[in-house]
Amino acid sequence: MIDLHIHTKYSDGNNTVDEILVMAQEMGLNVISITDHDCCNAYYDLENPDIANLFSGTIKKGIEITTAFEGCRIELLAYDFDHYELIDRYFKDASAKINWQEVMIKERIILLDKLQKLGIKYPKEFESNLLLDRFESKMYEEIKQLNDSAKLKEILKEFYCESG
Repeated sequence: MIDLHIHTKYSDGNNTVDEILVMAQEMGLNVISITDHDCCNAYYDLENPDIANLFSGTIKKGIEITTAFEGCRIELLAYDFDHYELIDRYFKDASAKINWQEVMIKERIILLDKLQKLGIKYPKEFESNLLLDRFESKMYEEIKQLNDSAKLKEILKEFYCESG
C-alpha cells in the first residue's frame, strides 16, 4: 500500500514527521511521500537516522506547490526530486515576496460571492471571519447539508476554478 499525499505540522497536517512514520509503519504502508505545502522541512528531519528508521518502507520526496493560473490558486504535487534544500530555499524566498494571506482573503470573497449568486445561504460569520482556520472545509460542511444534489454539484463546479 502507498500514500503519496501526507502533510505534517510543517504545513496543514496534525502530526510530526516521526509520528507520521510510526503510523505509516503500523498501517503497513510500503511507500509514502510527505508533501507539505511549499516546504521541504520534513526532509531535514529525515536526515536524522533515529527518525528515518521509524519507517521501513520507501519514502519518495514530495511537495505540494501553491501557484496560480488565470487568477485561480491551484496546488500541484511534485515527486521524486533531488536537492530538496534548493527547492525549500526557493519557496521560502518566494513566500517572502507573496502575501498569501491577501490572496486567500480575495479567494474567499470570490467564493462567498459565487455562493450568493447561486442563492446559497451560509452563516454570516464567514463574511466577517475570512481568516477562519480551515475556512473552505467548514464552508463545505455547511453547504453539503443541502439535499439538492444538482445544486451541490453546481456549487462544487463554481468552487473549483473554471474559466469561461
